[in-house]
Amino acid sequence: MLGLLYRNPNYPKRLLYLLAPFTNEAGLARFVASPVRFLAGSDGFDRVSQADLLVQNTQHQIARQMQFDKDWNWIRFPEADKSIPARYADRTNLALTYLEIMKAKSTADFALWWGPADKGMWGADFNDLKSYNPEFYTEADFRTQHRHYETMTGSVSGTELKNIWNRWGTTRELLSVPKITLDTIEDEKQYRVHIPMNLYIKLGQRKKNLGNPKEAPKIPAKEVMIEIFR
Repeated sequence: MLGLLYRNPNYPKRLLYLLAPFTNEAGLARFVASPVRFLAGSDGFDRVSQADLLVQNTQHQIARQMQFDKDWNWIRFPEADKSIPARYADRTNLALTYLEIMKAKSTADFALWWGPADKGMWGADFNDLKSYNPEFYTEADFRTQHRHYETMTGSVSGTELKNIWNRWGTTRELLSVPKITLDTIEDEKQYRVHIPMNLYIKLGQRKKNLGNPKEAPKIPAKEVMIEIFR
C-alpha cells in the first residue's frame, strides 16, 4: 500500500490523502470495503498524532514521521541525528516504557498493558503502540507525536488477579510491572492495578468490573520520549 498526503491542486489550503493498493483481487476487495483501515499510522485511536508523512517498512516498523508547519513547510527538529534505541524495533519494549512511567505515577500495586501475544478483539488491535526502525527513526521523528494516553486504576482481589494472570499473563497477552508472581499473591487481599483505558475492554471479558475505578494520570508523548531517548 502506497499512501501520499499532498496539497489539493484546486484548493491549496486543503490536503488530499491518496492511497494506491498493490494487491491481488482479494486484497483489493478488502481495501475497497474499508480504505480508512489502511491509513498509515492512523487506526482510530491516535488521530492527534497522525503524521503528514509517515513511512513504514514491510514489517510495519515506522521509519520516518514528519509534520507540516505553516505554508506547508516541513518542521525541522534538531534531534534528527539521535537514533531511537534498537530495542524499540519491538513494541513490547515501548509497552514496558509506558508501564514504568505508569507505575511511577500512581500508588497501584501493578501496572498492566497489552502483551506481544495479544491478537486483538473483533478484528481490531487495541494495543496501538508502534514499533520503529532504528536504522532511520530519530528523536526528531518522535517529536511529531502529541498523544496523551488515558489511564485508569481499579481494584481486584488476589483471587481475581491470579485468574487474570493465569488467563492472559502466562500467555504473554498481558505485561506487568512489576512482574506478577502468583505464589506471592494473597487471595483475600485487594490489589490496585493501573491500566491504559482501552485495556478495560479486555478485562471486561471476565464479566466482572474493576472495583473502585478511578481516572489516573494521562501519559503524554513528551514524557515517553524523555524515557526513550534518555
